[in-house]
Amino acid sequence: MDGMIVWPDWPFEFPTSASRVDSQMRCDKVPVMADPTEFLHSEAELTFGEAHGTLRTYRELVEEALEKLSVTLTPDEKAAFKAQVRGDPSLGNAVVEIHELMRRKAVAATVQFAHRSFILAVASATEEQARVFCDALQVPKGVVKPWKDLRGTNTLDRLAEYAFELAGLPKPPDTLWLAAKSLEQIRHCIAHANGDVTASRDEANLRALARAGTVPGFGIDGEGRIVLDEASGQHAIDVFTHLSITCTRRRSCRGCLCRSEELPAQRNVVYPHRPPAAGPLRIGSLAVLPAHEEGAAEEG
Repeated sequence: MDGMIVWPDWPFEFPTSASRVDSQMRCDKVPVMADPTEFLHSEAELTFGEAHGTLRTYRELVEEALEKLSVTLTPDEKAAFKAQVRGDPSLGNAVVEIHELMRRKAVAATVQFAHRSFILAVASATEEQARVFCDALQVPKGVVKPWKDLRGTNTLDRLAEYAFELAGLPKPPDTLWLAAKSLEQIRHCIAHANGDVTASRDEANLRALARAGTVPGFGIDGEGRIVLDEASGQHAIDVFTHLSITCTRRRSCRGCLCRSEELPAQRNVVYPHRPPAAGPLRIGSLAVLPAHEEGAAEEG
C-alpha cells in the first residue's frame, strides 16, 4: 500500500564496521586500546532508535484503543434511555437515536484528537532529532553558531540552514523533503489553528495536498477542518524515519554521527534498539530510496 512500510520484527540485523577489538580477539590477543567510534552508537543514532521505537509503540497503543471504541449503544443502554420516557414508545426511540448520534460524534472527535496528537508527537520527535544531529555536526564541520542560536521556530527551515547551508551536507531527495514539509504544514495547522484550514496561513497548500492525495490519511472536511485516519500516523513515522536515516548516513562524520561507511570490513551485529534499514518510501506514485540504496542506484 502506498505510504506504508512493513518493518521486520525486532531484533533485527544491520551491517556495522568491524573494530580493532574484533581483529585482536580473533587472534586470541587481549585488546589493549580501541577506537570506540568504530563500534559504538553515537548519540544521534541512539536518539533516533529510541524515538522510532517509542513512536511505533505509541501508535500501536493508540490504534488498539481506538478500535475498542463503540459507536452504538448496547441493548441495556437503549433500554435504560427508553425507560426514562413514559407514554409514547416513539419518544423513547427518539431519545435513543439522539444518544446514538451523540455517541458517534463523540467517538469521531476522539479519533481525530488521537490522530492529530500523534502528528504533533512525530513533529516533536523530528525537532529533537534535528537538534541532536546538528549539535553533533558543529565541531567536525566547524560551524561557529550552535543549533540553539538559530532564529525561528520552523524545525525543517532550521535544519536546512544548519545542516545543508552552514555544515555543507547535501540535501535529501526533493520528494522526501516535500513530504516532510507537507507534514510540518499539517502540524502547524493543528497546533496553531486547531485544525481549521481556513484559519491557517498554509490554506492553499493544505487544500492542494488534500486534492492531490499525496499525504496518506489526510483530508479536509466540509467545514474546512483537517481530518486524519490511521494511515496518517504510519506515513508520519515513515517520513521521520527516512529523513533521519538520510541525514545521519548520507555524509557521516566519523565518531560524531555514525560509523564511517568508508571502512571496508563489515559484519552483522544484532542491536535491539536500532531501526532496520528502510526500504523505499512511497509518496503518491513516487518512491524515495534510503541513502545507501540511492548511492547504489547512482553508481549503477
